[in-house]
Amino acid sequence: MFIISVIQIVQDAMTDLFEKYKTMMQSLAYSILKDHQLSEDAVQEALIRLSRNKDKIGNIDSKETKSYIYTVTKNEALRLAQKEKTRKNLNIIIIHCRKSFKWIVIKVKDQINVLLTDHLAGSRFI
Repeated sequence: MFIISVIQIVQDAMTDLFEKYKTMMQSLAYSILKDHQLSEDAVQEALIRLSRNKDKIGNIDSKETKSYIYTVTKNEALRLAQKEKTRKNLNIIIIHCRKSFKWIVIKVKDQINVLLTDHLAGSRFI
């Protein structure tokens, strides 16, 4: 019974923290990512990190707590921005050629311009 009470207190504290700072967190993440879905992902990841490091959070209304939440949210948004940039730069097509039984990786920049010859007939794309 005691453990359930402690868990409920921690969940309530995280809910209070999110309710108090959600607008700041969402605005900050969006200002970095310029994408609503990625911003939501960044805020969610920030909340997970905050819950794992709840011992670093003191008074929910303190300037230190606000700064800590700001920093965690900013770092998560920057991490996702870097991940998204890498993903966009690594546009690739992976083809399995049934004739040679090899995997072929074709790097693609802005447009996909791939000519499939008889050599690749019957290949599957992943």
